[in-house]
Amino acid sequence: MNALEIRNLTKDYGEFTLDHLNLTLPCGCIMGLIGENGAGKSTLLQCIGRILAPQGGSILVEGKDATTLRRQDLARKMAYVPQQGERGSFTVYDSVLLGRRPYLGLWEKEEDHQVVSQVLARMGLEPLALRPLDELSGGELQKVMIARALVQQPKVLLLDEPTSSLDLHNQFEVLSLVRQICREEQLCVVMVLHDLN
Repeated sequence: MNALEIRNLTKDYGEFTLDHLNLTLPCGCIMGLIGENGAGKSTLLQCIGRILAPQGGSILVEGKDATTLRRQDLARKMAYVPQQGERGSFTVYDSVLLGRRPYLGLWEKEEDHQVVSQVLARMGLEPLALRPLDELSGGELQKVMIARALVQQPKVLLLDEPTSSLDLHNQFEVLSLVRQICREEQLCVVMVLHDLN
C-alpha cells in the first residue's frame, strides 16, 4: 500500500497554480521539493496536510481519503512541521507532549510519556527537556518541532524547510535522523529544501 497518493490536485493562489498534480509515494521514501520562492512548495505541503483546501483533486493517506478523516484520525497518520515554530513559556517536554493530542483522552497515559521520552532521547533533546521554548536557539526550537511531529507516530511526515534555522552540524544530524527514522519506521517524508546538497 502507498503511504501517500495525490490525484489531480489543483490549488490556485495568485499568479501560480498547482494544476492537476499527481503523485504516488510508498512507505519508506523521502521526497524533497525544490524550487524558487513563491513556486508553491509550502502551499503543496499545506494542501496535503489539510491546512489549506485545494480547489480540486484528492489526497489519500494509506488508501483513505484525507478529506473524510476526522482531524484527530488524520493527525495519527500525518504530521506537519512549519517553517517557523512558535515560542512560549511551555517547556520542551510539554511542547513535545502536545504532539500526543491525537491519542489523549482526558489525561495522558504512561505510553504517551514513554513515546515522548524516546523521541527526546533520539533527537538529543533530553538535556533541554525542562527549558522553556523562549530560551531556545532557532535550531533547538526546530528540533523540538520535529520531535513534536514524531511523537504523533505518523505514516506521512511533512517538513517545511526543516533545516532553515540549523547550523551545518545540526542540518546533517537532523537530515540523517529523518532518513534513519524513515527507513526504520517506514515513514513517507515530504520536505521542502533550499539546500540542494
